[in-house]
Amino acid sequence: MELSERSVGQVIVIELKSNANLRGQYDGFQQVVRERIEAGQRYFVVNLAQCEWIDSLGLGELIRSLAHVMRQGGNLKLACARQKVKNILSVTNLDRVFEVFDDEDSAINSF
Repeated sequence: MELSERSVGQVIVIELKSNANLRGQYDGFQQVVRERIEAGQRYFVVNLAQCEWIDSLGLGELIRSLAHVMRQGGNLKLACARQKVKNILSVTNLDRVFEVFDDEDSAINSF
C-alpha cells in the first residue's frame, strides 16, 4: 500500500493506493493520522479511489484511526470507494460506522 496526504483547508486528505495482490501492508497509515492529530488536525478524509481491495488488517487500521480521531473530537470519513471496497464495507456493516461519500469534495464539504 502506498499513501499520500495533503491539506484542503482544515481537512487532511489521505489517499490510499493498493492492489488486490498486496494485502496486509498498511504500515504508516495510523502513524500519519496520529502525527496529524498531535499537530492539531482533527478532520480526515480517506480517499479510496486507487484502493482495489481492503482486507481485515486494513479495515482494522481504519477503525482504530476513526476511534482515535473521534476521541480527540474529530472525524474520519471515506470517499471514492470502488464497488469492491463498498461491498466489503457493506458486508461488514462498516458502512454504518463510517460516513462514505461518492466523491472527495462532498466528504470535505461535509465538515
